[in-house]
Amino acid sequence: MATTAFFATGFLAAAAFFATGFLAAAAFFATGFLAAAAFFATGFLAAAAFFGAAAFLAAAGFFAAAAFLAAGFFAVAICFSFT
Repeated sequence: MATTAFFATGFLAAAAFFATGFLAAAAFFATGFLAAAAFFATGFLAAAAFFGAAAFLAAAGFFAAAAFLAAGFFAVAICFSFT
């Protein structure tokens, strides 16, 4: 009886040890995955904002170039109209 009680308490202690270890590992991995997901989500948002800003700058550049060319064409047209 003493040996069975010894083994029973040993198994219970081992089971509790492994169960808490698995719970701790699961919590560790879960927080790691959440942190990684948050990291990638913010990275994607930053990349989207970066590309959005680049597209806006490109659009502004195209508008500026178009306005520059239009002004140039108007200036040329005025010069030819006076000659």
